[in-house]
Amino acid sequence: MKSLLVFAMSFMALNSMASNWKNQSELGATSISGNTETTTINALHSSIWEKEKNVVTGKGDYVYGEADDVVTARSWSASLRYDRKINDRWNWFLAQGVEGNKFSGFEERRNSDLGAKYYLIPQENKDDIDYLFFELGYRYTHEERIDNTDPDFEQDSSVGRAYIEYSKPVTESFKFKTNLEYLKTFDSDERNLYTFEIAGVNSLSEMLSLKVSYKLIKDDTLKDRGFTSDTDKTLTVLLVATY
Repeated sequence: MKSLLVFAMSFMALNSMASNWKNQSELGATSISGNTETTTINALHSSIWEKEKNVVTGKGDYVYGEADDVVTARSWSASLRYDRKINDRWNWFLAQGVEGNKFSGFEERRNSDLGAKYYLIPQENKDDIDYLFFELGYRYTHEERIDNTDPDFEQDSSVGRAYIEYSKPVTESFKFKTNLEYLKTFDSDERNLYTFEIAGVNSLSEMLSLKVSYKLIKDDTLKDRGFTSDTDKTLTVLLVATY
């Protein structure tokens, strides 16, 4: 699946040359505490193509860290999503993604999503950064877990997903953004997975920005599976290029 990540990021980079794509690349240093204590390198890219009522979004990211020549953090993800606009407030979407992070308890996780998106504060255009929306949907997940009691454990899960995101310009050059995602599995472990992120972005120029982000991920099954903590916390400082 790492080859899929490379393909997805190469695909987005090639399409970034097209004028009808909006692209954003991020690169920065990360401080992580929880199941790992390390300094890492974080690279992300996203590309959005929009025509009439159709929106296609591709994303990819890679995090790598080591301490004393020992790899202490390695995670990656790639996803492709299609949105169809119904009106100014309602969308429906389909998405397919794959991710890996053995330090958070899984070797590989494949997610297939179907859901709806509703804007409480709609965007006037794709560049509008003053908005509020939530999403509700169904996710089918196949996961190859790293479990200290059963190292070869694999599981297919039906998952309910709720997501909310808010963005607000504070000044002409600074914006605030936060999001919260809740995933609930309807299987034997009945896992609850929470992801919360808050970020501030300050524009340095028309193309470059500086982003400071704090992210918290909580999986309430990790301690039962032999991990030290059920929560990973990430503080990231990123240089962002939008083009």
